[in-house]
Amino acid sequence: MLNGSSGSRVLSTYWTVSLGDSKMEGVRQDAVRARYTWQPISGTSYSICLVVAESFKVEYHPNSPPLPNSYLYHRFDLIPPTRSTCSQFGRLAVSNRASVKISPEGFKNPYAYYDLEQTASLANDYLDYFTGKTNTNNYFASTVRSSLAIIHNVVSSWTKTSDYTNFIVWRYVGTEDGTFITLPGIQHAKEFDHLQRPWYKRTIANRDRIVLSAPYLDAFGAGYVITLAHTIHSGSGESDPELMADRKSG
Repeated sequence: MLNGSSGSRVLSTYWTVSLGDSKMEGVRQDAVRARYTWQPISGTSYSICLVVAESFKVEYHPNSPPLPNSYLYHRFDLIPPTRSTCSQFGRLAVSNRASVKISPEGFKNPYAYYDLEQTASLANDYLDYFTGKTNTNNYFASTVRSSLAIIHNVVSSWTKTSDYTNFIVWRYVGTEDGTFITLPGIQHAKEFDHLQRPWYKRTIANRDRIVLSAPYLDAFGAGYVITLAHTIHSGSGESDPELMADRKSG
């Protein structure tokens, strides 16, 4: 790299993993084997280097797409819900339908996410792809619809009531490819990214464990809540969506 050449090499290194809120909970370092791939930037004295841990692999099987109308797109201002609406902590919500939001990582071009102006037509294109009405995909990473298929059965079970239903404020699943599902279905701010939330990082750092948060101020307007979270697997053992439920605190 120093002499301006390009190349690739596997080296032993350390991978820094956030334990939640990095300032308060710290980080840990895991020893990994990683592939370093570098190439000079033309016209400059700099090089760019991509580092990928050999153990980091997310695999999705080509499951059938979700059933039509299984999900709502979260932009209710573009596609207004037509039934079962309610007010959830002052927000328009749909009690028995889950809403989908895709973070920048779930788009083919993550860097264009914040500059993309969404319209009703575009939102309908998204929803048609999510629900399997079309296989044309101009926007999303190839794993997004598989993620929706993998977690479809989980979302379906949420509509069943239990003795604990009244104590649960939100149920949600977030995946490593940027897919985020919420019940009740609500609209999210564009800048909301579950991959950057402390509860997500905390759960990733404690895979296969039940993770309970301290009370914190809910990003969706429910006041102070406690999050109970756990990783779930697609069956291949490679995919790690995170299953969360928020309980009202106090």
